[in-house]
Amino acid sequence: DVIVFEKQRKGHPGGLNLDIRATLNNEGQRSRPETVPVSPVVKQKESSDSSDIQIDKTNILMLGPTGTGKTYIAQVLSEILNVPIVICDCTSLTQAGYVGEDVENVVGRLLQNAKFNVDKCQQGIVFLDEVDKISSKKGGQFQRDVGGEGVQQSLLKMMEGAVIKVPDLSGSGKKTIDVDTTNILFIFSGAFSGLTNIIQRRTNIKPFGFTSETPEDKEGANATDTIHQSDTTDHEKDEILRAVEVDDLVNFGMIPEFIGRIPVFAVFENMTTEMLIKILKEPRNALIPQYETLLEMDGAKLKFEEEALVAVAEKAKESGTGARALRSRLENILLEPMYEAPNSDIEEIIITKDTVENKTPPVYVQRSKDLVVSTDKFVIKQTEPPSMKVMNPPQSQA
Repeated sequence: DVIVFEKQRKGHPGGLNLDIRATLNNEGQRSRPETVPVSPVVKQKESSDSSDIQIDKTNILMLGPTGTGKTYIAQVLSEILNVPIVICDCTSLTQAGYVGEDVENVVGRLLQNAKFNVDKCQQGIVFLDEVDKISSKKGGQFQRDVGGEGVQQSLLKMMEGAVIKVPDLSGSGKKTIDVDTTNILFIFSGAFSGLTNIIQRRTNIKPFGFTSETPEDKEGANATDTIHQSDTTDHEKDEILRAVEVDDLVNFGMIPEFIGRIPVFAVFENMTTEMLIKILKEPRNALIPQYETLLEMDGAKLKFEEEALVAVAEKAKESGTGARALRSRLENILLEPMYEAPNSDIEEIIITKDTVENKTPPVYVQRSKDLVVSTDKFVIKQTEPPSMKVMNPPQSQA
């Protein structure tokens, strides 16, 4: 579970102390919190001029499987932080002089989010997603990698601290604006597919001992054992990924100068069934409340049984795309109810476990015929029209 909290510092009015803590729930072990150091950058705003110690920033690399909430953390940061933040994608970045978006444009977007306040921009946060897509490609000797290694080289000075000339779009008349990136925090995120194989070759992590499985045992395993085995496999992948080092990322395709400027690695775990069930129900914009609101517009109530929620989470977990698979599973399940509910007598729709696993129709509860509910959730009552006064026709004079 990812717990994001914001708390005012005692004795410092207006101060901000922000941490992002990822609690790792391991089987048979106590939960161990890992704190991503975001607060030092925010606390730079509180440092007095009389202090002789300057607090430096700590760039962060978030890596883990897809669908584990890396990009969602950046969206939450943009909502609760009091500093400007920009979220960009590394897939569109290229080296300067080639077709594509230059690296300096990222700082330009941050300046726009700061409403062209340079001092506020110089204490902002840059979140670069899909950083694993700019890994160096092994090509020919004379082939220039403008979208991979070239982008990493362009980011070097900016990450460490340099004065970047940003085009002025505020209309003040200046051509460029100088922005110092010394105190700008850079957060990188990526799935790094295939990194576990590199780490496993280095550490040579293999199951051994009396509890290890033989190929004959794997052939005779049934379906229930396969589900538990997938959970164990995900747990082993998390343990392998947690042992990542700089050499592993260099072998993946990141240059040493780039990785050396990122001292903190935050590893995200695979989603478990319990986590996926919480994602379905508990967040503010959870998926099940969204579909409940859609069906309430048609005058029907949606209800999921607990066994059905577990089945949906297990189906999404088998796809291997994390929390992103939940919406596709719910769309397939609720396609027929969302088609039958409008302009019908359906009052309640109950999704059972058989509906999720065997694709059987859900349970429809019909509405009593003496009560008609409109789409705007108001009861329609028939009222008699007011009586009209009929004027006597004028009498003809004889």
